[in-house]
Amino acid sequence: MSVGSKVKALRKKRRMTQKELAVKVGVTEATVSRWESGDIKNMRRDKIATLARVLDIPPAVLMDGEDFDEEMIERRKL
Repeated sequence: MSVGSKVKALRKKRRMTQKELAVKVGVTEATVSRWESGDIKNMRRDKIATLARVLDIPPAVLMDGEDFDEEMIERRKL
């Protein structure tokens, strides 16, 4: 699963709009859209950390190429 797909799935699961996520992360709505579409493949490290905090996940969930589920996310938080 791509980073963009993960961001989109996690954002939707948390019932946030792209705009709400953008405000919380400190980027534009267009940037969130480009992350989700895959137009931006290399996210800045500081934004990965902030995005992970906002989505309540470990940063590794965004960085690894594996699929994820909520149980796996909870295990990685420990």
